[in-house]
Amino acid sequence: VHGIVQMKVVSISSIDEKAILYWEKQEKDVMTCGMHCLNALLQGPVFNEIDLAQFALEMDKKERALLGGRQLSINSANVSESGDYSIQVLTEALQKKGKFLIENVEKDSLKITDPSKETGFICNFSNHWFAIRKVFGTWFDLNSLAPGPYKISDFHLSAYLDGVTKKGFTIFVVRGKFSEPKKSTDTVLGPHQRYIRFKDLGEHGEEPAPEDKKEEEKFKAFGGKGISMGKPAPSPVVPEAVPSDIKEMIEMSKIEYLSNLSSTMEKEPAAGNANAITVTLRFPDGKDMKRRFFKSQRIEAIFFFCQVHLSVTENIKLICTSEFPRKPYPDLKKFIGEAIKPDSVLRVDIEGQTLSLIHI
Repeated sequence: VHGIVQMKVVSISSIDEKAILYWEKQEKDVMTCGMHCLNALLQGPVFNEIDLAQFALEMDKKERALLGGRQLSINSANVSESGDYSIQVLTEALQKKGKFLIENVEKDSLKITDPSKETGFICNFSNHWFAIRKVFGTWFDLNSLAPGPYKISDFHLSAYLDGVTKKGFTIFVVRGKFSEPKKSTDTVLGPHQRYIRFKDLGEHGEEPAPEDKKEEEKFKAFGGKGISMGKPAPSPVVPEAVPSDIKEMIEMSKIEYLSNLSSTMEKEPAAGNANAITVTLRFPDGKDMKRRFFKSQRIEAIFFFCQVHLSVTENIKLICTSEFPRKPYPDLKKFIGEAIKPDSVLRVDIEGQTLSLIHI
């Protein structure tokens, strides 16, 4: 019986069309990354510069009170002259919005075995802050200095965070009750703020939605810095090259993921092993490869082999179906020896975001 086994890559396009993401772009010559970081983490225009300045002033007053009214420095310990805020200010701001706990991931007492089970992280290096947040089940690097949000799969998250750490950043995990983004009809956004539909997100960055482009044309007449009548003109992200450091982190995470996956695979059984079967894998370039698998291995082992061979590193969902009639196989945990006949030829197809193994 001919059949088809599919490995489907989970993509943004498969998520509810109503799903949105909130992101802020840092404007030139301003140090507002702390505000952008918090708003990205909370997925909405929650704080402004005045709010954070007020929190910093309150923190300074509390610290002076603890010192008996003495002031050790003329400068604030919680906000620099350029507008960079301390972790204490960000913590204070978050606690104004809920019971959030912020901890340094390098803390000895804090053990994070699976970062994908968390919801949000704050990253800091020198005078820059940015957030990494899970929104509607998908992870994003929401760095306000980047050209747009960057998707991170669950598979890559751990390696991605390692890459951020190696760049010198300190990472804080944020735990608490998070809300998903929800745009209100009353929300008025500034030129650096925008809600982005998941379906409009590209592979790494994002492009303005068609209607956003129309709105941009509509408000070109109000191109100055004054306030326009009606809604403010949207500010589409200017297409930029992917920053080299983010490229490097993405590449590092892919390499580490494939390396880890490869290390967990069983070695190919020796020729003539009675407990093994041979299949022919026909790859998209037309080349055939004979590969032996133990009969006791699961069907997923063939998927993993193809994934490493083709360097498919996206977060994937495995689906098995028979072609005629089309119905699900029991599961991918079924033994190869029970599901696939010896000397079968499996054509490996990649179409869009689906990797298929088809009996021919």
